[in-house]
Amino acid sequence: DIKRENIAKYFSANEVKIYTHEDDFEAPHKYLGIVEGDDCQTKAHLAKPDEVNARTMARQAAYKLQANAVVFTSCVNIESSQCLAQVVCYGKAYQVGAKSE
Repeated sequence: DIKRENIAKYFSANEVKIYTHEDDFEAPHKYLGIVEGDDCQTKAHLAKPDEVNARTMARQAAYKLQANAVVFTSCVNIESSQCLAQVVCYGKAYQVGAKSE
């Protein structure tokens, strides 16, 4: 069952551009906060956790902060009681092109 809100949530990550460093911003910017995303392997027969999925989740979180840019600081494998394996990616969310206040 495809729901409109699920489609919008999935594609929201496309609205947030990944930058390597803040020096790469081509316009004034405003820092909005730290974001994180994760990917969890819940069963042995399922796919191993993927950084791409974790970064997509972080970009969706950035979009919720009204960000249009993210600079990833790290992705780490963590131990979790809910997952056989899990990767978490952390980043800084920005609004590039933001008017200074």
